[in-house]
Amino acid sequence: MNSSIQCNKTYNTSDMNLSFRNLILAVFVITCSTVFAQKKKEEKKNKLQVNYKLEIGYKNTGLRSSRFEDKDTSTTYYNNFRAGLNVELSSTKYKNLSLLTGVLFNVVYSNKLQNYKQYTYVQYFTYGQSIDIPLRLQYSIPFNKNLKAYVYGGPNLNFGLRKIRGIVSTLDTTSVNFTGITSKSENLYKSSLLNRLNLQVGLGAGLQWKKFMLKSGYDYGILNLNEGSNRKLYEGGWYVSFGYEF
Repeated sequence: MNSSIQCNKTYNTSDMNLSFRNLILAVFVITCSTVFAQKKKEEKKNKLQVNYKLEIGYKNTGLRSSRFEDKDTSTTYYNNFRAGLNVELSSTKYKNLSLLTGVLFNVVYSNKLQNYKQYTYVQYFTYGQSIDIPLRLQYSIPFNKNLKAYVYGGPNLNFGLRKIRGIVSTLDTTSVNFTGITSKSENLYKSSLLNRLNLQVGLGAGLQWKKFMLKSGYDYGILNLNEGSNRKLYEGGWYVSFGYEF
């Protein structure tokens, strides 16, 4: 009789230990599953999204000069036809904020006519190529699932590849001796007249409907590009672009 009771007690104790181990195991599995699910949820919440956008447009830049001695100012305007690829980086955690960068190739052209006395003139033809590398912070304002507006701002790095200037002059000898201007052709970068590197700061805004975009902005030049004299040169300008996101 006593032996039977003792055997039952031993069995009940073993059964309780097994149940306790199963409970601990179940709690551990549930805890790990919860932590893993929460981690996956956070990763999904903070997931980095990358969007690629083709862009083509027009940019009108002005090379503005200021002479210290007499405060004289003169501006040469350039037509820039541009195309390239932009990359938008965004996080699902911050839905309305994104970072924009990319590479845009510019074909540059200018035709400037400067008249002098007695029907003489100097005409400047300029053509070349450059690259824009923007880095913008963008804030989007969605109206519905297909339409949104956005504003952006930040620096733009412009690197000149080539800029050739041709000069056609009809000045007489006296005017040539006074101005030093003669007919010629020159590479403004290789002649050490202009710095290739231009840093700009810009603001802009745009609209996106589905995958189609229209935007416009202005980049303000903050680096002196002149390497040939004491006259400071700054280049900046406005632009308009069409884009497609894919």
